[in-house]
Amino acid sequence: MAVRKDISFVDLEGRERTETYYFHLGKTDWFELDVAHRENPSAYLMSLMQEGNSRELWKLWKQMLFAAVARRDGDILVKNARIQEEFAGSGAFEALFEELINSEDAGGNFFLSMMPEDVRKQAEAQKNRQYTDQELLEMSDDEFYLAAGTRDPKEMDKHFLVIAMKRAERKKSPAA
Repeated sequence: MAVRKDISFVDLEGRERTETYYFHLGKTDWFELDVAHRENPSAYLMSLMQEGNSRELWKLWKQMLFAAVARRDGDILVKNARIQEEFAGSGAFEALFEELINSEDAGGNFFLSMMPEDVRKQAEAQKNRQYTDQELLEMSDDEFYLAAGTRDPKEMDKHFLVIAMKRAERKKSPAA
């Protein structure tokens, strides 16, 4: 389902304007993005946010926004270069970007809401999943930090901290 967004911004003449844009990533849009080809796209996105890798996150979010931006024409969403140029040049892009980076989750929910339904469901299931200790020990670092919700040991739940220490010990051990 497309996300309708009324975006207020100051235009080139200095007037306050509000324009309506729609954001939707269909399956083909999603597969054209580099993140879709990663082993675990949710873990990758979470790791960018947790690491504070603002340069990579910025490039990805910009790519996602421009792939998703559309105008509605009756029952269809129109996505084309002209709409992307209008979005970028009018001030709407900057206003939306500022809103997203200042939101509590740094735009995470907005980006999740415009993704294909199966991708969104997979990300939500991953976020709420309960893992066994063995699963936590065997998963990749990105997957572990996604499950833990942070890369910072000071912010980890006690259970995840214990597993993180076991993971670190296994990496140091020659038998690992």
